[in-house]
Amino acid sequence: MSKILFITPMWHEEATPYDAKVCNYFVDDWIKQGHEVVIVHYRSSFPSLFLKIAKMLPALRKRICGDNTYVNEAVKEYSYDYKGCVAYSIPIFKYIPHGSFAKATLDSQAKSLVEKFKLINFTPDAIIGHFCNPTIGIINRIKPSFPMAKTAIVLHEGSGTIKRIFKENGEKALNSVDAIGFRSVAIKSDITSNFNLRNHQFMCYSGVAASFMEREYNEKVWTADSIKNFMFVGRMSMYKHPQAIPEALHKVYGKDDFSLTFIGKKEAAYQPTQDVCDKYGISDKVVFLGQINRDDIIQWYDKSDCFVMISDHEVFGLVYLEAMSRGCIAIAGDNGGMVGIIEHGVNGFLCKPGDADALAEIIRQINSMSIEERQEMSRKARQTALEFTDNKVAQYYLENVTKLEPIDYKSMIEVVPTRTGGVKRRIINKLKQYKRRYYIWRLGLKHVDRTFLANKGASISKDFRAGAYSYVGGHSTICPKVTIGNFTMLAHDVMILGGDHNYKTAGIPTVFAGRDETRPTNIGDDVWIGAGSIIMAGVTIGDGAIIAAGSVVTKDVDSFCIYGGSPAKKIKERFTEEEKQKHIAMLKNPWSQIKNPNSLLCGNGDDKK
Repeated sequence: MSKILFITPMWHEEATPYDAKVCNYFVDDWIKQGHEVVIVHYRSSFPSLFLKIAKMLPALRKRICGDNTYVNEAVKEYSYDYKGCVAYSIPIFKYIPHGSFAKATLDSQAKSLVEKFKLINFTPDAIIGHFCNPTIGIINRIKPSFPMAKTAIVLHEGSGTIKRIFKENGEKALNSVDAIGFRSVAIKSDITSNFNLRNHQFMCYSGVAASFMEREYNEKVWTADSIKNFMFVGRMSMYKHPQAIPEALHKVYGKDDFSLTFIGKKEAAYQPTQDVCDKYGISDKVVFLGQINRDDIIQWYDKSDCFVMISDHEVFGLVYLEAMSRGCIAIAGDNGGMVGIIEHGVNGFLCKPGDADALAEIIRQINSMSIEERQEMSRKARQTALEFTDNKVAQYYLENVTKLEPIDYKSMIEVVPTRTGGVKRRIINKLKQYKRRYYIWRLGLKHVDRTFLANKGASISKDFRAGAYSYVGGHSTICPKVTIGNFTMLAHDVMILGGDHNYKTAGIPTVFAGRDETRPTNIGDDVWIGAGSIIMAGVTIGDGAIIAAGSVVTKDVDSFCIYGGSPAKKIKERFTEEEKQKHIAMLKNPWSQIKNPNSLLCGNGDDKK
């Protein structure tokens, strides 16, 4: 379990009910995974003149004071319980909207935070912030009080904002944290082309709720006819260009049969969109539902053939993934967060933002596709969405911060429960997940993959490192400085020893002579060590090796060989050369072939232990 300090100027709560829940979703999943989180939400506060203008002209609120403006002049700080964690809602004053905060303001806020954490006895392992302002300034000021904490910032903004806030110190500010996450490929490309970054970098995508994925799903039935049912989900803001959708549909269908459903808050672009519908006489084919419950949107996805939102620089649109998870063909803007997730013409389409002509051409392209081509695109869209579940992306996000090393996203795979296999199978899989997490917690293991499993009675050093779907059998003993790879199994009663007693010093009883320094023991991927085997410290066992039960391994073991005896000696090769190369290729990219790892685990067959 990690202690996470989460700092953000965008947070959905009572004081800011219109803020997106993007940050809330990450924190929700960390809480579910057992981490302790303290949330610090900074609400920008401005001179009374700006607040009054924002109250009188809500449509201009973003342009004047930014999305996160609290327009009540009686701004107060308060704390509250957020799903069992402490949350602070703190106003922070600045004179100019979209500008930087005064140095004295940041100093004061940082000092106040450190005092708050002392009162609640909270020392973070990781300090994570979203958006650069005021987050980077706060992180840098509180870091000296928590020198062991890893620090990270997730950028929703591009280089222009960094240069405006930090002036010539933008590069220094970005490199002041241990890791930087990017909300889209476009943001990463912009930032890395303008600044020389020397810290760890990762993509910080959002994920679809596992509960959303668990809903019963039936594949869409495609016909040779033109697609008819379109939908848009999101705030009706000008940068999302909702008015381009009815214009494009009129270009393709005229006044013929089609339907368009808008779901989301009616903002500045609502009236222009309605005007377009009135202009072309298609208002009877367009429905504006306003905001509805997230779970209720599923039925509208299921009724729709195509999801369209061609936003300009949309940082990351979770609704695209939700629509794709229900088999919709999605059309997104070609300069936003879906670039790199939607592959044009493969699992969806990318369109120039706000361009009705370009959108009309894509819709015509979809109408020209065969039934099989539409079905294949729909299936690939859903498969893409299945790879981006909320619990998986939250775990990937946190591991990038805490480990500060490149992590293959596929290695974080966790199968999303579906209706297939029935309620009993879903319950069994869920219990297995809880069992793994319980053992990791009980043994105090912080360097093992979340899919690692240890059986009852195992004694394992806390510095033990283990890869994905690795296993330690009951009553095994593992001394310090041991690492095992992915898919490696240790049967029951295996011993991996530590440093030996120093028996070579004459004149001193061995019991008093101390021990030699423990040498690291490294065991590769897909290794199987039989019951009762003893592995001496400092040994390296190659990938794919098998150690027969009761063996004593005193020297290094070759890859893809079977060893046995005391001392262990090579018995034979595990594979032919052709089979060996095939297995090596699989271990380099296992998730391209292993699609449902939980269903393949030992224990689903006869070995119930």
